Amino acid sequence: MAAPDAHRDKRAKAGPVLYPMDEPLLRKCDALMKNLAKKSQAVHFLRPVDWKKMGLVDYPKLIKHPMDIGTVSERLGKKHYAPL
Repeated sequence: MAAPDAHRDKRAKAGPVLYPMDEPLLRKCDALMKNLAKKSQAVHFLRPVDWKKMGLVDYPKLIKHPMDIGTVSERLGKKHYAPL
């Protein structure tokens, strides 16, 4: 059995955003994410892929920047994104 920390995310962790989105843009993005999450097709994209449970051992090698609707919504709430 592999050690619990056998696969660590080696990507640099983003620090605080210097110029976060303004409130109107943040509300629009939040509404968009909520609307996407309501769609029946979104069910597979609401949470991160549990690649270990699914036995997808190559997943971290193939998918360099995994992202899901739940994570994006959480990051929006924490003002993680800067305006374009």
